[in-house]
Amino acid sequence: MSALVAKPTPAAGLTPLAALRCTDREPCRFRSLPSVRWRRHASSSSQTLAGVVDEAGLHRRFMREALAEAAKGARAGEVPVGAVMVMGGRVVARAHNETEQTNDPTAHAEMLCIRQAARVSGGWRLQDATLYVTLEPCPMCAGAALQARVGTVVYGAPNPMLGADGGWVQLLPPWQNATATSNGFGTTSDSEDGGPLLRPHAFNPNMTVVRGVLQQQCTDIMISFFRQRRQEAVDAEER
Repeated sequence: MSALVAKPTPAAGLTPLAALRCTDREPCRFRSLPSVRWRRHASSSSQTLAGVVDEAGLHRRFMREALAEAAKGARAGEVPVGAVMVMGGRVVARAHNETEQTNDPTAHAEMLCIRQAARVSGGWRLQDATLYVTLEPCPMCAGAALQARVGTVVYGAPNPMLGADGGWVQLLPPWQNATATSNGFGTTSDSEDGGPLLRPHAFNPNMTVVRGVLQQQCTDIMISFFRQRRQEAVDAEER
């Protein structure tokens, strides 16, 4: 039987609802993400769809753990980004931003998770690992994930100010979506020909990226944090 494209209603937590957009005047606004589509063969539709649903449930489960880390960070006065690293179906590393606590600009949740996972696994190549993070990784963290050969990156809310999955720059696949722009970003010969700006990563060309898992919850924790920050600033001025 011929292949068909099914467009079921995505499981809860995968439906792109809203995404964080931050500005100086109003740190939290929204943009939408592309809808999720699944391709399956009619001959094995039930099994395939069940597999997709099971995977979606796992993504939500581990993203909730990342959200718990983000909440810890918020209570510590950190920008509430949380991450967990999963290998073999279990969490081997977890972290939230610690930049303010440690005065270390590289102490992002993803960086800390990658370091922990490398120690736990006894090797820095993490091709069998899945990194869950509540916010689209920045270029530093995306680059670290690529260098560590992380097999899959799953994130919740987009990061239009500093995201490396198209929010600001495109370091994560699909790289063919990254093209030269009028702001001068990129100077390769490919961009001059109108082709892809970025080539696949030399040592991690097959990374999988899953976007928009528990997107609303991941967005809400950021909104709440920056709303509180603004209110604290107003209160300080009035004192």
